[in-house]
Amino acid sequence: MPIISYCLLRGRCRECQKRIPLRYLLVELLTAVVFLATYLRFGISIWLIIYLAFFSLLIIGSFIDAELELLPDIITIPGIILGLGSSFFTIGIISSLLGCVTGAIVVSFFALLGKLLFKKEAMGIGDIKLLAMIGSFTGWVDALWVIFLGSLIGLIWGLLRRQYRLPFGPFLSIASFIIVIKLFHLTFLSKILQ
Repeated sequence: MPIISYCLLRGRCRECQKRIPLRYLLVELLTAVVFLATYLRFGISIWLIIYLAFFSLLIIGSFIDAELELLPDIITIPGIILGLGSSFFTIGIISSLLGCVTGAIVVSFFALLGKLLFKKEAMGIGDIKLLAMIGSFTGWVDALWVIFLGSLIGLIWGLLRRQYRLPFGPFLSIASFIIVIKLFHLTFLSKILQ
């Protein structure tokens, strides 16, 4: 409905006729696509509910980060708690804890290294908390893959769109979506093979 409404109103508020920012339409479209892809992968299951919540946090956090270069604690801290709590139904609590710690430590290392090399902050504390959240949902191995893939996507973006710089959060979110969808696929295959 928000997408249809945006199109019918030609991107303007019905009351005051001010332009509605395009990002609202993008958030709605992206959320619809991500939710559909998640449903197609997980079906009706506890995995679906958990990862819809996870992807919602990533989408909200990514758009805030892209606009303000800030990842608020109100997104990441509850996300970490949700990832750890829901791990009993998904990847297991030990894997979730290891993922949380690994994500935070690896990004902290790169943040420190970046500060030493470039003499300025390369990554913020928000990125560290975001990776802790991501790791709590994916486990430590896939948290490392998220860092690698997110860095690769960010590098490609930087080469293609040099004039439009984006913080690291959106790239980590895209990588997380790709990895989580693959993660479930591998888990599903391993259950069949057992």
